[in-house]
Amino acid sequence: MSAAAIVELEQLVSGWQPDFAERVVGADPELVAAIGAKLGAELSPEHQAFLLRMGADSDGLNGYGDAAIDLRAEALLEFVEAELNPDPRAFVIAGVPSDDATPPLMFDRRAQTEPAPLVRLALGDGITPIVNPEHPSLISMLFGFAFTQKCLPRFEWEVHLQSPGTRLPRFPDSPPGRWLPRFAWITAQLGFARVAQTGPWWVCGEHEAAAVMMYECPGFSPDVRVAAHDKVELMRVAELLSDNLELVLRPNSLRQPE
Repeated sequence: MSAAAIVELEQLVSGWQPDFAERVVGADPELVAAIGAKLGAELSPEHQAFLLRMGADSDGLNGYGDAAIDLRAEALLEFVEAELNPDPRAFVIAGVPSDDATPPLMFDRRAQTEPAPLVRLALGDGITPIVNPEHPSLISMLFGFAFTQKCLPRFEWEVHLQSPGTRLPRFPDSPPGRWLPRFAWITAQLGFARVAQTGPWWVCGEHEAAAVMMYECPGFSPDVRVAAHDKVELMRVAELLSDNLELVLRPNSLRQPE
């Protein structure tokens, strides 16, 4: 399933960017094997599949940006060789930050579930780990990034929405404090076709005139983006979502044709 998911990811992105498969570069298999050997623990099948297909150059698929959180195999090996990875039975490096102040992106293996969730790991007092959830799985993150990095930029106009933060929302058929189930229902009613494999924290949808996305990590306000080919459609969808989900426009988030 892991290798098949990476193939599905490549096919999805190629529908938005036809030359994507020609532009990505996989990491050397010996380099990928060296990461696991140095850790003393085998990398997960989906992580291996990603690194072998796109672990040298993902052609901008990394939504963090390689300069901020590096997902490439070479950076991971350097991190492991520097003995910065904690006990691999608990955490395994997935993304290396560009500075010491930024927590690394790690696979959380403590519950021994598959796929392992991705978290940010910091040591608050130098001993006790501070673990913050980031993505439910690597595959979910990659499909979400595919949408934000490859689908949304195809549209000339884009704007971001956010919660005003005044109170937790309560919507029909949604748990208190959650936006995502209601967002999924509204966008389905509007005819947006949902992208598969994005997991339980993302809803990404598109049709011929516009695209919409919500990422909602449990316990945090959502990241909402709307893109369209023209300003009228952009504002129509953005206003509808704002009115029904108690959202507001994020200041200075408008992208428009030059």
